[in-house]
Amino acid sequence: MNANMMTLEEFRATRTFEADLASRFGIASGTVSKTAYVYADECYVEITDNNPHGKYYLTLNSCDWWISDNLEEMETHLYEGWYVHEHKCEGV
Repeated sequence: MNANMMTLEEFRATRTFEADLASRFGIASGTVSKTAYVYADECYVEITDNNPHGKYYLTLNSCDWWISDNLEEMETHLYEGWYVHEHKCEGV
């Protein structure tokens, strides 16, 4: 395990609001929500508009997705499903 990897709380503390997600990550407009919370400058939870199932949307690995009003739950999925997976072997 990477000793320099952030904890979940440290990861959450990196959250910033992004008003133009597509431009920030070079994603085609219309394929993602316009706004999102970005974490560690490299991953995000989308903020949805008028979705009756929840305010936040997250997709990982193109086959796992969640919609929820619980941002902390979404952050946990993002941290465990993406951040830890991507960074666990860095610096080892």
